Amino acid sequence: MKDRWVNCLKSLGCVVLLTGVYTLALATEAPYTLIEDQAKLPILTPSLAKRETLKIRLKNGLEAYLISDPLAQKSGAALSVKVGSWEDPKEYPGIAHFLEHLLFLGTKKYPIESEYGQFVNENGGMLNAFTTNNNTSYLFTVDNQAFFPTLDRFSHFFKDPLFNPSGVDRELKAIDQEYAKNLENDDFRQLFVHKQLSNPDHPNFAFSMGNSESLKKVSREVLIDWYHKHYSANLMKLVAYSSEPLEKMLSHVVKDFSGIPNSQKEIFSTTLPSFSSENREKMIYVEPYKNLRSVALIWEMPAKFAEFLESKPSDLICFVLGHEGKESLLAQLKREKLAEGLRCGGVKSGEKLFEFYLEIDLTKEGLQEVNTVILRTFQAIANLKEKGIPPYLFQELQKTERIDYQYQVREEEFTDLMKQIRLIVEEPLESFPEKSQIISTYDAPLLQEFLEALTPARCEIQVIASAAESGVTSDQKEKWLGSSFAIKPIPQEVLQGWKKAVPHPAIDLPAPNPFVPEHLNLKYPLMDKPEEGYLPEPSKIVDDAHGLIYFAPDYRYREPKIYWSFQLRTPQVVADDASKLVMADLYIKGVTEELNQLSYTAKLGGLNYAIEQGTNGIAISLDGYNENALVLFEKILDALKNEEIDQKNFSIYKDALIRKYQNFSQEMPIRQASEFLREILYKKFSSQKQKAEAIQNVTYDQFKAYRTKLFQKIFVEGLLYGNMTKEEAEQCAALVRKQFPAESYPKKEWPQVEVVVLNRDQGPFYLERQTQSQGNAVILAIEGEPFSFKNRASQQIVMQAMKEPFFSTLRTKQQTGYLIFSGAEEMKQHLFNLFAVQSNTHNSRDLLARFELFIEEFLQEMPRSQLREEQFLAIKAALLATVQEPPKNLVEMGKVLQVIAFEYDADFKWIDKRIEALKALTYAECLDYAIEVLGKQNKARLGILLKGTQSDGNILDYDKISSVEDFKKNNIYTPFTGV
Repeated sequence: MKDRWVNCLKSLGCVVLLTGVYTLALATEAPYTLIEDQAKLPILTPSLAKRETLKIRLKNGLEAYLISDPLAQKSGAALSVKVGSWEDPKEYPGIAHFLEHLLFLGTKKYPIESEYGQFVNENGGMLNAFTTNNNTSYLFTVDNQAFFPTLDRFSHFFKDPLFNPSGVDRELKAIDQEYAKNLENDDFRQLFVHKQLSNPDHPNFAFSMGNSESLKKVSREVLIDWYHKHYSANLMKLVAYSSEPLEKMLSHVVKDFSGIPNSQKEIFSTTLPSFSSENREKMIYVEPYKNLRSVALIWEMPAKFAEFLESKPSDLICFVLGHEGKESLLAQLKREKLAEGLRCGGVKSGEKLFEFYLEIDLTKEGLQEVNTVILRTFQAIANLKEKGIPPYLFQELQKTERIDYQYQVREEEFTDLMKQIRLIVEEPLESFPEKSQIISTYDAPLLQEFLEALTPARCEIQVIASAAESGVTSDQKEKWLGSSFAIKPIPQEVLQGWKKAVPHPAIDLPAPNPFVPEHLNLKYPLMDKPEEGYLPEPSKIVDDAHGLIYFAPDYRYREPKIYWSFQLRTPQVVADDASKLVMADLYIKGVTEELNQLSYTAKLGGLNYAIEQGTNGIAISLDGYNENALVLFEKILDALKNEEIDQKNFSIYKDALIRKYQNFSQEMPIRQASEFLREILYKKFSSQKQKAEAIQNVTYDQFKAYRTKLFQKIFVEGLLYGNMTKEEAEQCAALVRKQFPAESYPKKEWPQVEVVVLNRDQGPFYLERQTQSQGNAVILAIEGEPFSFKNRASQQIVMQAMKEPFFSTLRTKQQTGYLIFSGAEEMKQHLFNLFAVQSNTHNSRDLLARFELFIEEFLQEMPRSQLREEQFLAIKAALLATVQEPPKNLVEMGKVLQVIAFEYDADFKWIDKRIEALKALTYAECLDYAIEVLGKQNKARLGILLKGTQSDGNILDYDKISSVEDFKKNNIYTPFTGV
């Protein structure tokens, strides 16, 4: 539940010698002062060794963290202002979120509404923003050469936004579309019941999301006034990341951000309790939109617990309560067949509000015995109160966090900025980012005080289940998202049982973790020369009738890690046989459950694994620190070969999968439309609906028979990459072959993956479907010329050029929807140009017509404005930089090698060929491609039109007249009486 609640509610480098330009800060009139860097723990990841950092405070109070990384492929910045939805005026709930949208619509220096987005797009970038209770954050990335011009544009968000009246009116519709897409989101529905039942005097009670109803009376003047009162430089923190040298970054940050006004605004804080006393010792039954079963226990902790960054009491307590090992709360609930999963976490929801939660996914029996589930939870808490959290658990958590910090991987720049801006707002810049990521202090009395607050009397309990399953009829409605719920008093005898809970004999502290790495040595420590070329070329260590396995040592990243990937191809996993697919899912679920206690401890030690359906087989992947990888891998293979699922667990797993398959019909329309598209494009495909129908008929005996045949005939595909020797790779490959000494599965018997070639003489085509979810969705797929490297290059450049205009036209100008996408897709070497919108205000035929009109106008204006030659060159350069960029880290490289080995016929020069084609592509060739593929003469077009339920009056939809006579009968005619 941690991710769910955090999402709903809400590292680096070396220390620089402060010489040269930095000493200017000591001057009396300097525009900034240096902040001492107290983050001293070195980063040991070789690819990050050349990073340099600087921390400054501008004269206006804004604090900035500058990261210079000469290996960065993108540059970017993120800024967070310490103001959020808790400061919305009562008469305008949602104004903070609304204002976040409006800052993108032009500034005094850059007044064109779509100019910022178009500039970022043309320079290979991304942008985003989000609003939480007490922060609003904005971020972007672009190609390195465009960093400083983009930074200037970005800084004007906080100096001179225009708030154009036309933009205000139109963006209100975007807010409404965003609100509408969350109406059926169970995470938000659960959160908003929680908010509605909170203290009405606390700002957490308010409607933070906003919609056209709550914001309809907001004037431009109100927005401007709110902006000037709340957006103050002293509440802002900036992270800037670039390949540029620090002194140059410093100069631009000072120039661009010193002009932001500082009104000396104080950080908002309240000491009011968030929880309402009226709901104490009661059960809240919330009906979900999907078929879900869970129970959530939420505590409002004493305000002091929002402050302990060094000792992190909630992290340590969750380390035990959220553990999944043999002695854990979850393991005991699973032994009793009461639970399927558990999440634990703490959320700093405001300056003085810290919420702690446990959420447990329930079986059918667990829902009926929910009081027992809650009792086990308080028994686990009682055990901790009695024994405390011993130092060895603190030391283990600290050690793993320290290792992960020092060996952190290079991430995609946008992801890295998103992570940093979320953390930096809660930590003093002096110590950032160490304290956020590493627990540093063991405080036993504080831990005990935290535990003593976890009582039934202080707890809000939400049971999430349908009324049919819970037996409780809802009698209340949440105001904004419409969730049905009921509040019932907890019987005193039940409550007293929880209050007097004593430790359960089978629930205890976790044992020391054997997977925490002790030796992080490199196998190739003397390799100073960087690896040449985009990709290493793996060698074959197995190539026979039973398998094909590749190996490549890592010389590039020099991390003490591995990435292993295997697929066991079998005729028992076939894409168009839903019965076989669901039985494979049942088997995978059984194996992962069997491995869960072991794999959880391995994950805590930095080893991750996955077992899932591959392309006509069972896929296994393993990544992380190499020291204990083989130990875990042996256990995985043993479980795959020998796992026997009893009938009781078979029923539990079957029920879980039925709900999973059926719940897909209640996903957002755009996701459902995407599946319909794949169902048509692939000849062999089984939909979630087909799986839901197939699994109903699977019996335990059928499953056992399937299990017997699953690995009788296989072909092993594998890729071993990372910090390991060839001998170790051969040992690993031999282990797989020893565990599965099956009959060979020859390639001539493998099902082929076949993709449609749309008939240009008969199209365009469309498929209409209905869904019970709210809103409409349309996806238009236009198939291009047959695959060639030149066509792929043209496709990507044209679709990149269309990306921002399509978004700007369909969302910003026409306000058709919030979720809008266009892109260049390659599907098994077939090229499709995709356009997609989800809308609550326009019907699907209307949307499809708008797509075609946009494409037609784009092609007409292409040489003059939409894709001028200078734009072509800029997009081409940005795309070249992206394609030439090697994968960020060892695991990403392993995934690329695996795909090329088995989906691109081991053509490890594939990327080089793409680069050559991009370099050779001319402007004229690109224009010709756009006209040939996107023009109306190309009838290889497929529209997926999904119609959902609608709010009354939202959509202008025409009714068909069956006949003139019927129309006249059903309408009133008035006589003409003359003048």
